[in-house]
Amino acid sequence: MNTPDALRALAAISSGQWGMVTTAQARSIHVSRVQMARLTDDGHLERLAHGVYRDAGSPPHEFDDIRAAWLSLEPNRLAEDRIRDGVDGIVVSGNTAAALHGIGDFLPTPYVFTSSGRRQSQRPDIRFKQKNLAIDDVTLVVGIPTTGVERTIADLVRDKEDLSLVGDVVGDALRSRTLQLDYLVALLGPLSARNGFAKDDGLGFLRKLLELGHVDVASQLQRVVSNPAWQSATSETDMQSLQELVKDASSLHTLATLSQAQHAG
Repeated sequence: MNTPDALRALAAISSGQWGMVTTAQARSIHVSRVQMARLTDDGHLERLAHGVYRDAGSPPHEFDDIRAAWLSLEPNRLAEDRIRDGVDGIVVSGNTAAALHGIGDFLPTPYVFTSSGRRQSQRPDIRFKQKNLAIDDVTLVVGIPTTGVERTIADLVRDKEDLSLVGDVVGDALRSRTLQLDYLVALLGPLSARNGFAKDDGLGFLRKLLELGHVDVASQLQRVVSNPAWQSATSETDMQSLQELVKDASSLHTLATLSQAQHAG
């Protein structure tokens, strides 16, 4: 295949994949590895990762490395087909998901992905987690299936990341978008005992993360306990305890505000 025909054939694929194409996809349209190397040497393509190239004329994006890593995991399949896999496909998660969402100070590497089945990669900078995700746990970020913010926070805790860094993620998320705090509490519940809280104390765990994230704890906890769905699923005794927790948080917030004012004076 001559160069103009090869470039047109590759463009038909890369146009739906952020300007990217894999060597496996190229091979399926009769563009060999040798020809891909030649097109790269001639400046038509740019190599992003092993087996992944970008059209040199397409604009770069800050998350091209994550996109390239994701494409490399199933190099024979088109991005549009893989996106339709939803929770059954490969989903960006953990620190990489936090970086994609633009919350906290986590680096995207090592690239972390979650899948329902067991997978592995020969790349040392790619890690897999095996887990069945719920439909509400997956969203699209820069065109890539990614865990939602609530699931990402819970995954960071499960991965034993520093809780102060996780708190920063929670704080950034609340300042930039709407979090489903009741769902986050439900996700934190099973992780609470191993992190020094009472068993299934997702609310207490959330309170700590809110404090670490420098968020108005009282107002955010009040959002949770005021939720009708939360109230219907909580006993009267537990609701009283939760309301006391909110009052405690409100008192702490008031004391902190007064202390700051005194120091400023």
